[in-house]
Amino acid sequence: MSASSRSKAFPAVFSFIVNYFSTWGRGKVVAPRKKESPADSGPPPRVFRPEAASPSRDTPYQIAYDLLKAGWRRHQESVGRQLEATVPGKPFLHVYAPDDDPWSELNQTMASCLQGMEGDLAVEIQDALKKGSGLRDAHRFNNHLVSRYERSIWDFRVTGGLTRKAALDENRHNLVRFSEILGSQHRDLKAQLENLLSLLWRRARGNHKARLNDGDRVKIPI
Repeated sequence: MSASSRSKAFPAVFSFIVNYFSTWGRGKVVAPRKKESPADSGPPPRVFRPEAASPSRDTPYQIAYDLLKAGWRRHQESVGRQLEATVPGKPFLHVYAPDDDPWSELNQTMASCLQGMEGDLAVEIQDALKKGSGLRDAHRFNNHLVSRYERSIWDFRVTGGLTRKAALDENRHNLVRFSEILGSQHRDLKAQLENLLSLLWRRARGNHKARLNDGDRVKIPI
C-alpha cells in the first residue's frame, strides 16, 4: 500500500481504534452486588497508616497487594503522573517505552496468588490486570499518533501549504482526542485499584469479612 493510500485509510482505522479503547473493559462479568443507598454507605474510609502495614504472615492477599501496588507505582513513575498533569485540550506527547510496561509481568506473577482467593476477588483482580494491559496497548497506539504528529510538523515546516497544514491540524486533533481516552482509562483503573488494595490490605490482616465497596474502606495512597 502506498503512503497516500495509507494516509487516506487512517481516519477509518483511527475511528475503529478510538471506539475499541473507549469501550475497553466494559464487558466483564462479575457476581451482582447489592446496591448501597446513601444511608448504607457507612463511615468515610480510614486513613492508611504505615505503622499498621505489616501483616502477621505472608498470604496470597499480601503478595497480591504488594505486586499490584508496586506495578501501579512503576506505571505512575513512568507515565501515569505525566498523563495526570496533561492539560485538557492538549496532546499527550509522551512516548511509551517497553520498560514502562508493568502489566505483562504482573499478569504472569499474579497467577499463583489468584489460586488462593475467592472467585469474586480473583475476577476483580483479573479485570484490573486486563484494564492495565488495555491501557498499555492504548499508550502504544498513542506512540503511533505522536509519530504521525511530529512528522506532520516537520512536513509543514519544510514545504508549507494548506494540505500540510490540514494534515498537521488533523493529527493534533487525533492526539488530543486520544489523550482524553487515555485519561479516562487511567482514572477508571486507578479507582478500581484503590478499592482492590484496600480490600487486600484488610484481608492480609485477617479481616476475612471485608468486601469490595463496603463501609469499612481503608484509603491506600497510590
